[in-house]
Amino acid sequence: MRFLLSFFFLLALFPFVFSGTGHAGWFGSKSKEEIAQPDEKADAQTPSTLSGLFEGTPPEADKPHKQGAQTEKERALAEHGEITNDQQSAAPLTKADRVKYVDITRATLAQMYWAMGGYDTSNDTDVDNFLLLNRCDLYQDFYRDDFKWHKVRVQAKASLEKNVKNFPTRMKMIQPIWLKRYSFQQEAFPLSDPFSTSRFELEALDHESWECKKFAPSKYVWKYPSRAEITFSTPLEAAQVDVTPEVAKLYNRLYSDMKLHQERPAYIVIYFKVYEADPVPSKRGFTSKTGRISAVVEKIEFYGDYDLRLHLSTLDFRRRNKSRMTGEGLKN
Repeated sequence: MRFLLSFFFLLALFPFVFSGTGHAGWFGSKSKEEIAQPDEKADAQTPSTLSGLFEGTPPEADKPHKQGAQTEKERALAEHGEITNDQQSAAPLTKADRVKYVDITRATLAQMYWAMGGYDTSNDTDVDNFLLLNRCDLYQDFYRDDFKWHKVRVQAKASLEKNVKNFPTRMKMIQPIWLKRYSFQQEAFPLSDPFSTSRFELEALDHESWECKKFAPSKYVWKYPSRAEITFSTPLEAAQVDVTPEVAKLYNRLYSDMKLHQERPAYIVIYFKVYEADPVPSKRGFTSKTGRISAVVEKIEFYGDYDLRLHLSTLDFRRRNKSRMTGEGLKN
């Protein structure tokens, strides 16, 4: 009798589909307890898509601030918001505006490499390590039990084959830059170090500290690198950042308390679409622990602060032929 009960328990264990929000929604919005106790009616109504899986949460900068006296930085950012809203209030959202770009994390890199054909569902290690990076709660609770984990793995393989086409291939990366004094003649901030390059080194935001780190067999998750070398189809060249005088004045106020001759920081956000990727490229006969990515840049934005609240200018290559935009100091 005990054997039969255990057998039926395993048969009923872990029904899941791709839905929900964030990486925790990879098995849907259900908790582990709900997964272990399937509800046939609920399962029938749950969509087997990834429509909500990669919805990002509002950035920290968008959260309301505590009440109190505003600093010069906060006043400048508030004024910038008013200027931006006035300029964009009449502009309808286009299809390009609705495109989602995910942050580079261990989980999203894993999803992207799957979308690029970097893994195989017939390889148990490929599937197991994907779950390690995307569903730490299940990995922690069930990986030790061979029978329960086998059930999870079988269902995961089926879901991967069905839904891998929906995994993200559009991502974004942030690079710091430094600006010189504002040029009133050119209405731009010259860069302290102009650059021209098509190759960058990127690292997952959670490279050092990630959810399932203490349960992983090693810091390097086999075939799932947290670093990559990315090559863009066309070199990026930047010598200056075009900024209107109104926004430049706010940027000045943002760093008014810096040392007299200290250069001011800014940040470039590169939005790109991956068209080829290899998580384990070979170099001189050895397998590299750094992935290789080829991508095309679709949009670039400049911000005056790390929280990406003070927008300076944008260059959108997807509609380059339709309208002229700010950010002429950057070419692709």
